[in-house]
Amino acid sequence: MVLGVAGCANVPTNNNAEAVVSRRAQEYWDLMIAQDYVGAYQYLSPGFRQKVGAEAYAKRFRGKVKFHQASIESWDCQPEICEGKVRMDYTIQPMPPYSVELRRPDQRSDRWIFLDSQWWLAPRK
Repeated sequence: MVLGVAGCANVPTNNNAEAVVSRRAQEYWDLMIAQDYVGAYQYLSPGFRQKVGAEAYAKRFRGKVKFHQASIESWDCQPEICEGKVRMDYTIQPMPPYSVELRRPDQRSDRWIFLDSQWWLAPRK
């Protein structure tokens, strides 16, 4: 019983969650914009990092996409999950035989989970 109470004490309130997740999400996206994919990898959930190494994650983006800006539009936070709407602008690098870059704005939903007293980005497949 004491373990359950101690575990609940670490669960953030929605207001605190939104502030912390907003900061961590912006740090993650700032690293992606700087093309520091290995640095951004450190914000990913432990479960994801067990399955995908830092270099494998970096290879998903390196030379393929360039993020120019990202901003968090809104959050929907529950005690241990926050869903954020992210507005971004990025360029898809040309792949042979094509030679034209495609730059476009987009919006996506990021899911952050609270685990081991920290908020982590839980990438979707």
